[in-house]
Amino acid sequence: MLTRHLDLHWRAVLAAALAYYLLGAAWGASPLGAVYYRALGFAPSEGWVPGPAMYLVPLLGCLAASVATAVLARATNARTVGDGLTLGALAGTGYAAAVAGMDAVAPHNVLPGTLFGILGGYHLVSLAVVGAIVTAWRPRPAAAGSARPAPASS
Repeated sequence: MLTRHLDLHWRAVLAAALAYYLLGAAWGASPLGAVYYRALGFAPSEGWVPGPAMYLVPLLGCLAASVATAVLARATNARTVGDGLTLGALAGTGYAAAVAGMDAVAPHNVLPGTLFGILGGYHLVSLAVVGAIVTAWRPRPAAAGSARPAPASS
């Protein structure tokens, strides 16, 4: 049963994962990046350069979340951009932001409320975008008896 939900539009999933990742880069490059580090209690030393894991792990996480969101969109028969935004916002709030909130209250985090706001907001917005992309950009079913996809209706 689950295998039929894995028949995804992989270009849409990859585009959604890239959008999620780039939104994170923009979030981090904005003034929120410095606030995020402060909320963690992290003060990079002069000359500090993040290692490859700081780029690769979020990219893989964005890909995994985009695949999961695309599977949910297919399983729930989400069809419109509005459906995708709603589905993504639900996943962003119910899964990602909730987990970010649980992690934010760890004792080593200096400003847990701020950290939760930054991370929860990022995942909420990003997964809403992911939901919209994987729902709006999906292959159209082929017409009965035709090997070609049916034209998109206006």
